[in-house]
Amino acid sequence: MSPSGRRIETFIAPMPGCRSAHVAMKLAELADVRGQLEAATRSLNPEQLAWRPSPDSNSIAMLLTHVALVEVHMSQVGLKGEPHNHVHRPPRPDGSYRVFDRRWVLHHLVDHLAQHMGQVQVLKRQWLAAHPEAVA
Repeated sequence: MSPSGRRIETFIAPMPGCRSAHVAMKLAELADVRGQLEAATRSLNPEQLAWRPSPDSNSIAMLLTHVALVEVHMSQVGLKGEPHNHVHRPPRPDGSYRVFDRRWVLHHLVDHLAQHMGQVQVLKRQWLAAHPEAVA
């Protein structure tokens, strides 16, 4: 128990309106991580969004663009089942190909967003370290 005796609850409630409990939880998880990402980037200015620690690094803007494109693509192809003829990937050398189900797509969307959220947090700290005058 905390010194103040206050109980602080942290939980994720299933997204209402879903027929599937699994989908309801994954959508709630996705909304939670997306909310964290929005909160982490809301106050950033264009310079901060475009800054890269090195020429071969991603910027926060690049990561946000990537996340948005992956969400759209995975939603269209993985969830709605739309054909993805516009995606041209070379065949794997061993001739194998990937098959996934909708549960994996939902898992991947949450996992992918959370991983890039971590990268955004690191880039924010690196920007602050490279621009100490901005902290003052």
